[in-house]
Amino acid sequence: MRRIVNRLAGGATFLLLAPVVLVLVYPHRWDLGFARISLHSPGNPAMCLAAAFWIWRATAVSHRGRLTRAIQGVTQQIRPYWKRWDWRRRLMFAAMVAGVASTGSWAINYLVELREDREELAELSTRPSVEKGSARETCLQYFARQCRRAIPAHGRILYRGDDWGMPFAYEVYPRRVFMLPDDMAFAAACWNGHYFPRQRGKADDPLDDYWMRRTPKVDCDPAEFVSGRGITHVVTFDRKDPAKCKIEAIR
Repeated sequence: MRRIVNRLAGGATFLLLAPVVLVLVYPHRWDLGFARISLHSPGNPAMCLAAAFWIWRATAVSHRGRLTRAIQGVTQQIRPYWKRWDWRRRLMFAAMVAGVASTGSWAINYLVELREDREELAELSTRPSVEKGSARETCLQYFARQCRRAIPAHGRILYRGDDWGMPFAYEVYPRRVFMLPDDMAFAAACWNGHYFPRQRGKADDPLDDYWMRRTPKVDCDPAEFVSGRGITHVVTFDRKDPAKCKIEAIR
């Protein structure tokens, strides 16, 4: 039985080497029609490869190699406890091992997702607009890149536009970004402009009044707001119409 397990684990080790190497060299998603194979992160294949390699070396008849002896030593230390444990403790130990493996896989996948997000944002910063369904939308990263070039680092910006003021402020940091009270109130309650409260299928939901309520209008003179905060530039961003996006310097 030990030889059979050893041979199966050895074969699985060599078979799992292929997807691990492939995802490191050429991460991609293949659509086969009846199934979709996604190899864009080495997390899951690497965890499976590590498990198969451990079983392969732990069940090896030969004791040559420091790594093999170390794995077999750890396995032999766990074996007496495994025999004494009842099914509850064995289940808890298996759950702990599975949790460690899933956490390691999640950590690897998370690093890959961060890299992919960074590459996507870098690509968006070079494109004025992107297609969203049948329409085109302005790329905030591209517009923010133009603002960083046109506005000095000590500039103070008044943002006008839809509810993307806070992401815009992050993109143009360390430049200070301000919004008029009405614009800020709309950004803080931006779910009012979303469709999901009306798509829940509960027309008589008593919480509709809460979700769909509007904040009261705040009287504010834009000229006083600009002068009082030393604003040097006014930026207008329109997600649906790139032609309306503009940067204006205040003389």
